[in-house]
Amino acid sequence: MPCIIIRTNVEIPSDRAKELKTALAVSWEKVPTKRERWLMIVMEDKQQMFFSGRDTPAAFVNFKIHGDYDIGPKNCEMLSEEFMNDLSQVLGIQKERIFVAHDVCPSWGWVDDPDPRAYGPGLSELQQTITIESEWINMEYKYKWYIPDAYLHSRGTGYFTSHEGCAFINETGRDAHVRFTFYFQDREPMTGYTSVVPARRTKHARFDLMENDKGEPVPMNVGYAVVVESDMDMPVQFSHCDTSQPELTFTTTMVPHITLDRED
Repeated sequence: MPCIIIRTNVEIPSDRAKELKTALAVSWEKVPTKRERWLMIVMEDKQQMFFSGRDTPAAFVNFKIHGDYDIGPKNCEMLSEEFMNDLSQVLGIQKERIFVAHDVCPSWGWVDDPDPRAYGPGLSELQQTITIESEWINMEYKYKWYIPDAYLHSRGTGYFTSHEGCAFINETGRDAHVRFTFYFQDREPMTGYTSVVPARRTKHARFDLMENDKGEPVPMNVGYAVVVESDMDMPVQFSHCDTSQPELTFTTTMVPHITLDRED
């Protein structure tokens, strides 16, 4: 449950509060996989506040998130800019008089009726599997696709950039949630890479443009394998474009899936 706490010396009428709440939620959902469902927003207006020795309109934004789900420095930088824009547009506060602080909390808890959900040391194994982004972590990923041979070049020549990734098509009326796990010969797997294939849409998830929930890109110039998982069965196509030499290479294949609801 991430939390945005806003303290300002200006008054926030109820209509402006609702407008600001909507704007902040839209900004938060620009971070991949994040949803307003678990977002709490606290507004404290008419505070005694001085900046540069003056009490003209100013604001302090304190953004808190559970430590296991740090969104990474790039997303923090993006959110800082978005939050300043939101306060400036809705409350008329100059961006130069807005501070944004990001805090990582080691533990967090709430009750989601009917089951208590909490975080921190000493919790049961079941509780530790429950996370803030439960829509993703507790998602039933029934379908898997395996891509054992992949390699992402950092070099490229000519107009095209070396890249590879997966293409999806979702013909259904609901969004499909996808996560990627990258495996290596000489290091631990890398997790936290997610994507959404919107209902009745196609999605091209390029590995060279991905970052996980820690802000880590997919490593280049090293061989790896990819396990793709989703809560929905749909066609998956893997493509690899190598432009590290003038005669570029492009390969593509449809990836068969494995259903995980069998009893073996």
